[in-house]
Amino acid sequence: MSPVAVAPMVLAVNATLPVSDLADFIAHARTRPVLLRLRGAVDGALKQPALLERLTALGAEPLSLTPAAFDDYVQKDAAYWGEIVRRLGLPLDN
Repeated sequence: MSPVAVAPMVLAVNATLPVSDLADFIAHARTRPVLLRLRGAVDGALKQPALLERLTALGAEPLSLTPAAFDDYVQKDAAYWGEIVRRLGLPLDN
């Protein structure tokens, strides 16, 4: 894990804890063309130096994942936290 860009001597929180701030778009499969267009716009925005500078100043480290990589991330994250919930015997609210 890498340090926080604005404070190189400080490790990112996710370097020691399994956490992240995840922002993405999840929608019905029939909206795929719209989501791909939106993803292209977001990816383009994330290449703008002013936006990257602002996000970095806020401590964010933007990362753009392909739909397949995001799906893989979500599946692994759900399995990870699901196992913790099972081990601890936490009740699930419906």
